Amino acid sequence: MIRLPLVPLALAALLGAGAAACNAYTSPREKLQDATLAYHNGVRWQRYEIAARALPPERRQAWVQAMERLARSVNILDFELVPIEVGDERAIVEVDIAYTRAAAMVVERMRRRQSWTYVEGAWRLTGEEEVALPVPDEDEAPATWPEFATAPTAAASP
Repeated sequence: MIRLPLVPLALAALLGAGAAACNAYTSPREKLQDATLAYHNGVRWQRYEIAARALPPERRQAWVQAMERLARSVNILDFELVPIEVGDERAIVEVDIAYTRAAAMVVERMRRRQSWTYVEGAWRLTGEEEVALPVPDEDEAPATWPEFATAPTAAASP
C-alpha cells in the first residue's frame, strides 16, 4: 500500500479552494448584467415573481399583479439591453422591447430607460420611463422588399 503524506494533500486542497474563491468574485458591473438579464428574461417569459426580485420589496406584489394583467393583452417577443451610464453604485440602461398586442399580430417596438441602484450587494430597478425611439433614415431601409423590387438597371451591371 502506498501512503501519501496528508499535509501536502491538505495544502493542495486549501490552495485549490482559495483559488476557486478568488475566481468567485463578481464585480458590481457583472452583477448589473446578471440582474438586468434576469429581470428582462423574467418579464419576457412571464416569470414575474423572478423578475420582481430586482424591485424594491415593497413594490413587488403590486408590480406582479399589474404585469399579470398586462400579459393578457401584450406578448413580449424580444429585448435588447444598451448600457448608457454604468458606475459602481448607479446605472442607466436603455431597453428596446419588441412586442405584439393580442388583438393585432403586428410587432411594435418601444424603448425604456431604466435606473438601477446597487444596494446591499444587489442591483435594484429604481426607476423606469419610456423614451422615444430614433427615427430611421430614409436611406436606411429600402422602400420595398428586395424580392419585389424592380430588376437592376443595365448601368448597375458590371
